[in-house]
Amino acid sequence: MYTSVVYKNCLRDCTYPRLHAAMDAEKTDRRLRPLTRKEAEMLIHRLEEEYEKTKEKLLYQELIVQKTKDELERKSTQIDRLKEQILRNQHSEGDPLEILREELKKAGVKSAKIEDALDDITRLLGSGR
Repeated sequence: MYTSVVYKNCLRDCTYPRLHAAMDAEKTDRRLRPLTRKEAEMLIHRLEEEYEKTKEKLLYQELIVQKTKDELERKSTQIDRLKEQILRNQHSEGDPLEILREELKKAGVKSAKIEDALDDITRLLGSGR
C-alpha cells in the first residue's frame, strides 16, 4: 500500500516524532514507499480521533439548534398570547360589567344570582343612557 498526498498530510499532522522523521526521510527520498503497519495503525487511530471529535461537535451544534428552536417556539406562543390578550382588552375596555364577568369566570365563580344581577345592572345602565 503506497501513501498518497492525503495520507501524507494526515501523517505529517501527527505528533509522533518517529513518524515525522520518517516523513522527512521520505521528502529527501522523493519516492513513495509503502506504509509500515505501525504508521497505518497511527493513521487509523488519528482518523478515528478526528471522527469522534467531529461527531461530538455535530451533536453539540444539533443541541444548540434544538434549544434555539424551542426558544423561538416559546417566544411565538408568548407573542400569540399577548396579541390575544390585547385584542380581548380592547373589546372589553369600554364595558366594566363585561370585565367583571370575565374576571368572575377566570376566578371560577358560577352563580346564577350574580349573572342575573349583572344583567339587571346592564339593563338599567342601558335604559339610563
